[in-house]
Amino acid sequence: MDNEEILNEETLANSVQQNNSEEQGSTEAKPKKHKSNELKKEIEELNNKLSDAENKMQEYLFSAQRLQADFDNYRKRNLEIYKTSKNEGIAETVKNILPVLDNLKRAELIEKSEGVTQIIKQFNDILKKMGIIEIPAKKSDLFNADFHYAVMQDDSGEFEQGTITDILQEGYMFENGKIIRFSMVKVAI
Repeated sequence: MDNEEILNEETLANSVQQNNSEEQGSTEAKPKKHKSNELKKEIEELNNKLSDAENKMQEYLFSAQRLQADFDNYRKRNLEIYKTSKNEGIAETVKNILPVLDNLKRAELIEKSEGVTQIIKQFNDILKKMGIIEIPAKKSDLFNADFHYAVMQDDSGEFEQGTITDILQEGYMFENGKIIRFSMVKVAI
């Protein structure tokens, strides 16, 4: 290569180098501005997404809390229904068995028998275990419509008006006061 060619190549190389450095200078300044705007937009988008996610999380949390409260209420209602159904089942069963107990008590009055007395005791023990008690009623007690059912009147004048003169059939109730069967009584008028 001769000198002229070398000079041309050097000039060309210098000019390319100069153009490259100018381009680099101008592209370096522009991308910095461009990159900071992009970063701001990205941060803004991420903040929006975070805000949306927090709102969704609050919705889900509220929904879960409401669902939990609904389930607790459901469980409590079912427990109450279970207790009520159980007590109604017990009451219905006892109502059906009480006539047998009544007949045993009548049999005991007619003929004292230790076997009948034992069976009556067993009946009473079972009723007590089930939370069922006999309604207290005796002669000379005041008639109480909450516990007694007046089926006859007594006008003998032997008892005060409104008092029980005879117990015709014992009544039974749960210990909490719910009546299974009212006591059938005769009341003085």
